[in-house]
Amino acid sequence: MQLCNLILAHKNPQQTARLLESLYHPDCTTYLHVDKKFSLEPFKKVIKDLSRVRFIRKRTSVHWGGPSMVYAIAKAILEIQADRQQYDYINLISAQDFPIKPIHEFVDFLTKNNDKQFISYLEGEEADVWWTSAAARFQNYHFNELQVNHKYLAQGWINKLLPKRKVPFEWDLVGGNCATWWTLKLDCAVYMAQKILEDKQVKSFIKLTWGIDEIIFPTLVMNSPFRSITINNNLRYIDWEEQNAHPKILQMEDYDRLIGSGHFFARKFDESVDSQVLDRLQQTFSILSK
Repeated sequence: MQLCNLILAHKNPQQTARLLESLYHPDCTTYLHVDKKFSLEPFKKVIKDLSRVRFIRKRTSVHWGGPSMVYAIAKAILEIQADRQQYDYINLISAQDFPIKPIHEFVDFLTKNNDKQFISYLEGEEADVWWTSAAARFQNYHFNELQVNHKYLAQGWINKLLPKRKVPFEWDLVGGNCATWWTLKLDCAVYMAQKILEDKQVKSFIKLTWGIDEIIFPTLVMNSPFRSITINNNLRYIDWEEQNAHPKILQMEDYDRLIGSGHFFARKFDESVDSQVLDRLQQTFSILSK
């Protein structure tokens, strides 16, 4: 079983280097996409073994909440495919994620479940509540990626004057606040990337949206031939209890919940807020490996 970890980074090179070390495994290859707005040099300086990391060459300038993040992921997937390595899975994580079990346990899990793939989305009443606000992400026009003056003033007026945007395809929309990060079969990830970059209807849907990553990935997967092998579980611990635009920054107070969650990864961590929880996780891995 060959696993490809795809990491998106835009800050904290030292924390990124720590994450890379935690992913070292003979059956794993890691690709790192560093936001084009940032230099690669600080990352290269702190990564102990550069031979274990492949840097995404065609980098994208990512703006928070904008569709550029979706494009960055899709382009990276096709670059990985172009390397012609026989990966079974692509595991998408951010540089603020971290394993909460040793990486060999994750590899063993995927080996035993290699007829399945993993992404999260909301269903039932939870989904109904989420969509009451999430629909505005694609029904309205969002200009946060445009580099022009007074863009939010213009955005406000346009959304008052123009009718709501319509979905250009007949698929059932699927989404959720944990849907961005996933572990998908390579063929499915490539299918999804090609749809995002080449399908006219999908491109029209994504354009001028906000937070569309939490919708487009599960929608494409669950309206594809890969639906039947997809498990509604992204294998990640993410705490949204604070109900902010970002999930909670995990700290030492969360350690027991992390370890007891049964998941393989967690997010978000920030060394500048609490580095002790990462120290403790690494210490736990070291003990379990002995």
